[in-house]
Amino acid sequence: MMLHLLIFVIGCVLAGNSQDLLWGPYNPGVFSGFRSRDPELPTLSFLWHSFELNTSVPIRYTCDNEVALNGYGWTDFDPRLGGRHVVDDAGHKVIVETRFVKSPHGYVVRVQVDPKTPVSFLTYLHVDGATDSFDIHQGPDTLTVASVRKDYKFEVPSLHSFASFPVIEEHRYRATDVLAELIQLRLKKLQETYSDEEIKALSNAEYMLVPQILSPSANALFVQAIADKPFTFDISFVASKSAPQPVYVQKKYNDTLERIDQHFTDTYSFQAPFDTPEHRTFGKQVLSDLLGGIGAFHGKMLVDRTNRHVEVFDESALEDRVRPEDADEEGPYDLFTCTPSRSKFPRGFYWDEGFHLLPIIPYDIDLAAEILESWFSLVDEDGWIAREQILGSEARSRVPPDFQVQYPYTANPPTLVMALSSIIDQLHGFGARAEQSEFDEIDVYGEANTEMTTALKKVYPLVKMHYEWFRRTQRGEIRQYDRRSFSSVEGYRWRDRTATHCFASGLDDYPRAGVLNSGELNVDLLSWVGAFSRAMLKFAVYVGETEDAEDFEEDYNAVVRNIEDLHWIENENSYCDIAVVDGESVPACRKGYLSLFPFMLQLLDAQNPHIEAIVDFMRDPETIWSPYGLRSLSKQDPDYGTGENYWRSPIWININYLVLEALQKYGQEIKGPLHDKIMNVYRELRQNVVNTVYNEHKRTGYVWEQYDPDTGYGKGGKPFTGWTSLVVLIMNMPESL
Repeated sequence: MMLHLLIFVIGCVLAGNSQDLLWGPYNPGVFSGFRSRDPELPTLSFLWHSFELNTSVPIRYTCDNEVALNGYGWTDFDPRLGGRHVVDDAGHKVIVETRFVKSPHGYVVRVQVDPKTPVSFLTYLHVDGATDSFDIHQGPDTLTVASVRKDYKFEVPSLHSFASFPVIEEHRYRATDVLAELIQLRLKKLQETYSDEEIKALSNAEYMLVPQILSPSANALFVQAIADKPFTFDISFVASKSAPQPVYVQKKYNDTLERIDQHFTDTYSFQAPFDTPEHRTFGKQVLSDLLGGIGAFHGKMLVDRTNRHVEVFDESALEDRVRPEDADEEGPYDLFTCTPSRSKFPRGFYWDEGFHLLPIIPYDIDLAAEILESWFSLVDEDGWIAREQILGSEARSRVPPDFQVQYPYTANPPTLVMALSSIIDQLHGFGARAEQSEFDEIDVYGEANTEMTTALKKVYPLVKMHYEWFRRTQRGEIRQYDRRSFSSVEGYRWRDRTATHCFASGLDDYPRAGVLNSGELNVDLLSWVGAFSRAMLKFAVYVGETEDAEDFEEDYNAVVRNIEDLHWIENENSYCDIAVVDGESVPACRKGYLSLFPFMLQLLDAQNPHIEAIVDFMRDPETIWSPYGLRSLSKQDPDYGTGENYWRSPIWININYLVLEALQKYGQEIKGPLHDKIMNVYRELRQNVVNTVYNEHKRTGYVWEQYDPDTGYGKGGKPFTGWTSLVVLIMNMPESL
């Protein structure tokens, strides 16, 4: 059965951004949701449920409802072209496939629903603006819907039932709640119209029909289809007067898949033993899911600036924090970003995002740069960027209250500058990348030219301000405890640490010094400052800021010297944090990922005498080596595998990726027996990590947040095609050095 839902959008232009990135599946927290980067334009999404009325299986809408799902995700996707998304819903016994294609004039979504039992499938359209509404006119077979305030209109077939109604702005995203209210309204009308015996005789489908409502001030619309056999319908946003014909849509879809496949092949060349068709298909799906997790977010953020300018921040300041209901709302802000996980973390995370962009840069450098620019547009007057971007009511509804408020003294690992550095590397000697499009003359991937350089020059002052904020607010105490080091200022301490957690570091429950003290110094933080200053040096040189470049070089050199002077502990043969106990400066060695930061961020000279000890440590199966990747904490640590066990044993792909990058660099620079040792560890680790992610995807259908070091099984959130998508770059690495 072929139905058609036609939506005309007239004159929708997003100033200052790529028009081919205007529309997309930019609501990643729902199974199938499409919206514009302009928050005033309509949001489209889908809901469905079977009529078996199984209360253990929720109505499908948001991705956090994963009960009885076989899997879901993008098999093919490119934000500039479109792609294919599939939900295999065992709980409701239906497969929902959405095919999304773009043209210069809009986009088309073809929805294919294959139920094994009667299903109710609902299209939900709403506007997020505070003042807009729909002007709806009912014809014999269709609804004609126009915007009261904006310049667009659309027509929809009435199908089985429809309802248009007003919903307050804060509740429009709560589609399942709105639907439940409508069904309750229908049941009430049934009770008023029919006897109890007549109502009992009604089928489940008749119970669940959306009541026919046409509200004069509607800003939300449900269109319902009920079927027990496969059916298909199109939804077309177009800037012309007629919708694309089905044959045209199918050709466009076929062209889209071909172009995605070709561009992926042109971008990535997986190396042995991963140069197989199966690994190529896997890699394309992982990248597609990463790109399909990009979101366009708009709204206000909760901020507590009570301790904004506290000079010596310690745990007592945590007691002054406000609850979400007492925090100030700031904004609204806009953010165009990838997301770590559509089910668990469907919003922007600062320390995740730099990793997200690394696989995207080779594929679409302009897209990566646009996302990077969006993040740096959030720099406030002090230079702060909130580590977690919880913008608006919908995003806030997915976050526990204790994590909703952001604090302007809290930092996060500055991974965005890794992406910035990678972009600059590609721009050096980077030729024209534009393609003569066969897809309606769209310039699909743009061109790395003077426009990119101009954009980078524009963002440079913001990044510099952020760098200065980072060093100023996280600076630690060196001379106060008679610590001897090359520099008296290049030592740092994460603010916002408690006895059990350091969320600012990104390593959450990874064990630190047992005694909290404002004199603590953190080796991972000093290493991140080193990576930041090195990236700023490269950035300053690229945009021609020579004097700044000299300052950044001085900062970098001082950091590298201080890493050795402050954090290398000879009798532990390891880099460690520094704590203060009874007024004395003492090492706090909790070996694991923390020990690797100077190495994996490539801050060590190839002649550094400690490299071999680090390589030996990571290859030791009694510490962090496992057949599936490097463990987060040494097996010898007393806290190994305890408590939440989030960063206390599991394997994290982002850290393993950084280690592999470092092994590759040092393996190419170092000769002799140490080279051979590094090469063997690199080759083994690369195979172990890829096999772990690939085999679990094959077994479960998902890419996972972390992996168990004893079994290789996935743990945490799924699908987690955030930084776990770095597996694509790992497969692209050389087999040997």
